[in-house]
Amino acid sequence: RGIAWADANPSRALALILLLALLLNAARIWSDPPVYTEGQTERWWPIVLNLLEGHGYAQCIPEYFPFCGPANQLTAGHEPVPVLLFAGVARFTGQSLLAASFVELLLNLAVVLACYALTLEWAGQRAALVAALLWALYLPAVKLVPQVSGELVSALLIPVTLTFFYRGRRTGRARDWLA
Repeated sequence: RGIAWADANPSRALALILLLALLLNAARIWSDPPVYTEGQTERWWPIVLNLLEGHGYAQCIPEYFPFCGPANQLTAGHEPVPVLLFAGVARFTGQSLLAASFVELLLNLAVVLACYALTLEWAGQRAALVAALLWALYLPAVKLVPQVSGELVSALLIPVTLTFFYRGRRTGRARDWLA
């Protein structure tokens, strides 16, 4: 009965999956609030703060770059898109880690939608709902929500890129290939 309902009401089923993901992610933030020294935040947030304070895109992480120091602040190990995204969030929210966590929550919800879109393009409606549900319940991704990192940005961009790749192959339209 549940599968037949989901087949007949895919938009409602997707909305329920998104609601489930929202509740799970919000519960994660509530039970484990963001902290500067926890998870990947301690590696990403200093770069964000350096940008905001006018010190540039810099942070010394000896595990990545053993010869870095005050005169050699290499940060090639961190992608600029997430850093710039979180720098924008930090600038407009007074450097709030909680706001950054809510952006991570939104990114994770967007990944649910991107997994749905990719699987819909590739394998059909029912498989797309299963893929969205699987990502919504994927606990390693939920664990990342209270942290500032680039993983959920990457997790979003990969299925979005593949969706347009598949769509471009199917339609042959230049706009799909360009996207």
